[in-house]
Amino acid sequence: MSEDILYKVIYLNNDEIHEIYAEEVTDDALFGFIRVKGIQFNQGETQLVVDPSLEKLKQEFNGVTASFIPVHEVIRIDVVKSMGTPKIKEVASNSKVAKFPKAFIPIRES
Repeated sequence: MSEDILYKVIYLNNDEIHEIYAEEVTDDALFGFIRVKGIQFNQGETQLVVDPSLEKLKQEFNGVTASFIPVHEVIRIDVVKSMGTPKIKEVASNSKVAKFPKAFIPIRES
């Protein structure tokens, strides 16, 4: 009896923390990226209050079959039993979450 696996992926995107749920997360052949496939939203639930961050995520991933997220932007990946609400949070100025420093490659003059 196999159980469907659901992943919660938390990552940084333009100074925002995105939390999404997906059916498949793999380290793909594209070096330095993870592939997130089967992004899920609470389709079955009817809500009286509209969450703007959820609507923004739905718009961002509309028509997307797979998304490639840079490894250095990933904060955490969990295997979860049930789905929560996907959301976007602003990074607070006093937050302990920081971007990983980007590699600096000096340009050599010939």
